[in-house]
Amino acid sequence: MKKKFLLVMLVTVMLVPSFLFAKAFSFSLGGVAMYNVLAGEVTDDYSQMGKIENYNFGADLRLKLLMFDITAMGLYNGKSTTAGYPEISGIVTAGLAFDLADFIRVGVGIGPRLSVQNDGDSWKVYQGDTEVGANFKDALMNAPMTYRAMVDFMLGGVSVGASYMVDTKYTFENAREVKNLVDCNWESGKLGVSLLLNVQ
Repeated sequence: MKKKFLLVMLVTVMLVPSFLFAKAFSFSLGGVAMYNVLAGEVTDDYSQMGKIENYNFGADLRLKLLMFDITAMGLYNGKSTTAGYPEISGIVTAGLAFDLADFIRVGVGIGPRLSVQNDGDSWKVYQGDTEVGANFKDALMNAPMTYRAMVDFMLGGVSVGASYMVDTKYTFENAREVKNLVDCNWESGKLGVSLLLNVQ
């Protein structure tokens, strides 16, 4: 009972400032860099963080209405970990975001992460190390649902943020396996940083 009360109080403490300071609508876009090393391996060799080839670069978009948050991110990787092919991946998430003290935004969302790779002849869809097809339907149905957590520092017209992204084993192809939404290796996620222009 005491734990439930503390949880309710914690949620309330987060929600009240969010309602007081949050804008009704905000839209941001900019660039993102993802460190292409699993989070659980980051501390193994910090020198790898200084190598540009260990980063994927792309675009990041955020749309927030009250507490509801939609994000879209696209990344290009010149040499994927699957087979060394060029890779384009994208993720669209829906979730919640809270503005704290008008300069910090904390959010989390979930959505499908699509990945396609070019073997020199054609673009093919992969899920992990497995090829699953060559069309958008295959990509969407087999895309892992992915969590993305974000912390952004709102600095007037721009914001600087950090994010953490981790795949689950849930896909639309096996939609009934709801338990897979929490079946993931939390240390297998990847870290990223974003620089965004706050348009609205």
